Amino acid sequence: MTNFFVDDYEKMTRDDCIEALRVQFIWGTALDFTRDSNIILDNRDIFSMQFTSDIDGVPHKISNVGLLSEGKFWRFQINCASV
Repeated sequence: MTNFFVDDYEKMTRDDCIEALRVQFIWGTALDFTRDSNIILDNRDIFSMQFTSDIDGVPHKISNVGLLSEGKFWRFQINCASV
């Protein structure tokens, strides 16, 4: 089974995104991006990465594509598939 999410809330600069992640780490709600992580693409218009995370005890490959506009993230597409 594959889950698909579209996230479209606000534009964020890279620094704003890093600050939001910092707060998530403080609260203990951040995902662990370090397991099997791979940066696929990082340029002016698009950022894409993959990592593995356990969901309900089952490993899943998380693919995340972020679109940028005016130097800010404005939309994310996230695919989650069990491995």
